[in-house]
Amino acid sequence: MKIMAFLIPLVSVLIIVISVGFLVFIFILRPKSKNESFKIDGKDKNTIIKQANKRLAQNPKDAEALLSLAEIYYKDGSYEKAMKTYNILLDMCATNPGLDEFDITLKYAISAQKLKKYEEAYKSLLIARTLNQDSFEVNYNLGYLEYMRKNYERAATLLQQARLINFEHVQTLRYLGHSLFKLKRLKDAVVVLRRTVELDPTDKESLFAMAQCYYEMGQNEQALKIFLHLRADPE
Repeated sequence: MKIMAFLIPLVSVLIIVISVGFLVFIFILRPKSKNESFKIDGKDKNTIIKQANKRLAQNPKDAEALLSLAEIYYKDGSYEKAMKTYNILLDMCATNPGLDEFDITLKYAISAQKLKKYEEAYKSLLIARTLNQDSFEVNYNLGYLEYMRKNYERAATLLQQARLINFEHVQTLRYLGHSLFKLKRLKDAVVVLRRTVELDPTDKESLFAMAQCYYEMGQNEQALKIFLHLRADPE
């Protein structure tokens, strides 16, 4: 009995050790994403930039170096440099299957959008959507651009799809609500705009649109309450 009492905790410890070791082994051998396998390893950003530029001086088409730079520029908000570097990578995707064409196209498009190069962003997002129709970033950003282009039906469709992925993303709700209002789908618009204002009480434009919805639906008392609130709090 004493031996059994000693062996039981020992066996338990061995099982835990073996399980942890197995998980570590699986983590080490896990397949990397396409772009992850191309990045230069390194902890320090400046070191990575230095190594990448050194390699590009020897080979301007070094995919690993270009991708490492593009990712750093993108994360730092240096969208001009990011867009330029992702553009080079896009030209290499056809001959370099290890590159993730969708991710590169998406980040190129978002960089263009941040730089207010909306036409370029729009075209690239359309391409990105042919590669992945279920991406929140694609559906939201393309929906936003369709709204800006006054294609409200198309905007509403895309933003609805984005909402299914990220149900309470405020900007998705905002432009979806305004698109529905423009389409005179007033009941649907009120529901979405109300949630928008709940999440962002500073959004006076959405509150005003909601009041207009109530007014056009003949719910004058509700509309008047909101209009009076906005008049009392113009900021």
